[in-house]
Amino acid sequence: MLDFTVIAILFFLAAQLFTVAIGIDFKQLGGKAILFVFGLAIGQVFLFWIGYGLGSLFMHLMEGFKSFVIFAALFLIAIRMLMESFPVWKGERTYSFDSFRMIQFAGLAQGINTFLMGLLFVFLPFEKYWLMTILFIFTLIFSLAGLLVKPTKNSITFAALMFVLGGILMTFSSIYIGFFAIE
Repeated sequence: MLDFTVIAILFFLAAQLFTVAIGIDFKQLGGKAILFVFGLAIGQVFLFWIGYGLGSLFMHLMEGFKSFVIFAALFLIAIRMLMESFPVWKGERTYSFDSFRMIQFAGLAQGINTFLMGLLFVFLPFEKYWLMTILFIFTLIFSLAGLLVKPTKNSITFAALMFVLGGILMTFSSIYIGFFAIE
């Protein structure tokens, strides 16, 4: 069950980049758009790697109350994802990009949750590189899907729905992982 929960968490972390990738104008940028998508995916994996590395350095200090730390952090991420769904639903969080730097900044903003998950996953019994590979694959899929989709009402509704479902999953995951899955 923990395996499925972790994969679902990585799936919804990657889904956050769908809103960023919708704003990449494939027709204007041509082949460079694919580089932008790979840049988004690599940026998410890099943030996860940084979070995991920092977690390896100091999260052992929280060993005595790691259940509460995992619960609180996942619950706060869930609230953030649910709150972000409303501006996305209204169409206020869609982006329009034509420069690599702006796309990476938007990806960085969406990657804060990924960074925090890297910190938390230190407590879980999973190989770091396995987690990073799964995250990279999911991020690449969502980024490519966002690249191919026009910013229509349906695509924006789908993006908002992914935030809502991710927030719900994070809420249940905070309880499950925080109090039942780890020792």
